[in-house]
Amino acid sequence: MIKTFAQILISVLISVLLCACSKSSVSSEAAASSYMLLNVGDVRQLVYQNDSSTVRWNIVGTTKRKDGTDVFIGQYIPGTEPPDTAYYFLRDGYFLSTLLDTSANWGYNPTNPYWEQKLARLYPTNGEQWHIIVGENDSTSFVAAHFQEKKVLCGNFLDVYGFTYTYYSNGMLDTMLTPFYAPNIGFIGTDINRDLQPDVSASYLKVGGREMGSLWPAKNPSPAGTNAERIRRNRILRSIFGIR
Repeated sequence: MIKTFAQILISVLISVLLCACSKSSVSSEAAASSYMLLNVGDVRQLVYQNDSSTVRWNIVGTTKRKDGTDVFIGQYIPGTEPPDTAYYFLRDGYFLSTLLDTSANWGYNPTNPYWEQKLARLYPTNGEQWHIIVGENDSTSFVAAHFQEKKVLCGNFLDVYGFTYTYYSNGMLDTMLTPFYAPNIGFIGTDINRDLQPDVSASYLKVGGREMGSLWPAKNPSPAGTNAERIRRNRILRSIFGIR
């Protein structure tokens, strides 16, 4: 009887320890959640809140850079227009865009021959700051800020980070946009009106086979508004994806 009781007690202790280890493992995994994922087949559709025009960003395949680096092929499709193609990879805790060949780098910099841009941190911390263009300590950088929650068209996301694009204009620090990233999802929308709200919002996300929301019909920007404003809006969103 004593032996049986001891066996039962040991079994209970082992179960408690295993349960504790399991909870610790889950917690560690959550703490290490990446804020950007890249998979062939990923799709993000974004909708402008003011006129319901759309942009799709698809990861359609992989290729190699001239130096042999493996990269993902991304297509940026505004409305019903032809796509622009850009290339991406993850390295040293960053989500980066890149060129395939140094000959395409019109502003050639020997320290950054493929015009790499650090578009997001994979494991950000609140207040963290980094220069966008690799190898250049210029005036443009991202500053990370943590938000408890952000709501976009395809759902509510917790533990979101916004990366505010900062630059100096006439000697004064200014901001242009804040893209938002959710853990284990990545990019979900962006603020382009400097109000820290997702003015361009994800209506549909397919990331690693997981789907959220629904696809809207492709729509070009409204003709309303000035041509300069439409150019500015397009330039801002393209910059989030590292497209010139």
